[in-house]
Amino acid sequence: MQFEIDKKQIDKLMVLIDLREYEAYQEEHIENAIWTPIQKIITTPYLVLNKNQKYVLYCDKGMLSKKVCNILRKEGYQVWNLIGGYEKWKEK
Repeated sequence: MQFEIDKKQIDKLMVLIDLREYEAYQEEHIENAIWTPIQKIITTPYLVLNKNQKYVLYCDKGMLSKKVCNILRKEGYQVWNLIGGYEKWKEK
């Protein structure tokens, strides 16, 4: 089952999480997005995520964040993958 979301579907209560390299996040990111290392979110999601909160994950093109979403969904987290990632988000 796929859990993907377009930028128009993002609810203001959802937390955006940037999974790109920290340098890329520092350079530019989606407004209000937080940065989290992929390894941390996969190995210890309970330190980063709350199962009662909804999250939208993104990477550059949406492929890596899609894999992370599938892992986290199996653990009971409410996560969606941003279709096309940050590159698609920047398009007008």
